[in-house]
Amino acid sequence: MELIHSKITLYALMAGLVLAFAALSALAFAGWLSYGAEILLTMSETALSYCF
Repeated sequence: MELIHSKITLYALMAGLVLAFAALSALAFAGWLSYGAEILLTMSETALSYCF
């Protein structure tokens, strides 16, 4: 019975970690959609400023 309980706990922990990673990835993707153009322009301006 203890082995079954530890497996269920392990599976619940793994599922929680997968859901947390999925939520974090969704937030990062939403941020990229909102601010992607500004991020790209800022990075290109910074890189070009090193050339001059």
